Amino acid sequence: TLIIFEKLMIRRAAAIVIKDGKILLMRRQKPGQEYYTIPGGHIEEGEDSRTAAARELKEETNMVVETGELFLEIKKDGWHNYFYLAKNARGEARFGGEELKRNSKKNLYELQWIELSKLPKTNLLPDEVKKKLLEKYSLTA
Repeated sequence: TLIIFEKLMIRRAAAIVIKDGKILLMRRQKPGQEYYTIPGGHIEEGEDSRTAAARELKEETNMVVETGELFLEIKKDGWHNYFYLAKNARGEARFGGEELKRNSKKNLYELQWIELSKLPKTNLLPDEVKKKLLEKYSLTA
């Protein structure tokens, strides 16, 4: 019997919230590193990526959204990431969830609304998401 093992990938889902010309990002700062990410997190067992993106956004930001179209899917370095465009964002962005518990001076998490016009100069990771957002909104680096 031949058994093929698929490489175990960490599955993550995130929701891109854009409102009033601004994008909601999670600022991360660790010793020697500062960057931004799209709020999101791990997909739970039996959960689909679309549901996970909305759930994680609610946990981390207190915002309720509908997950719209799949904006980008990235598989690399042991990660399988799904990025959805959020629709009908409701509520005020307030930081919460596991990130709030892990937040410290050496491992900073901070929600920020960034003007889309400032996105070209923002260190948003992964690069593939930033590149596609710049294309979508006709912004130049």
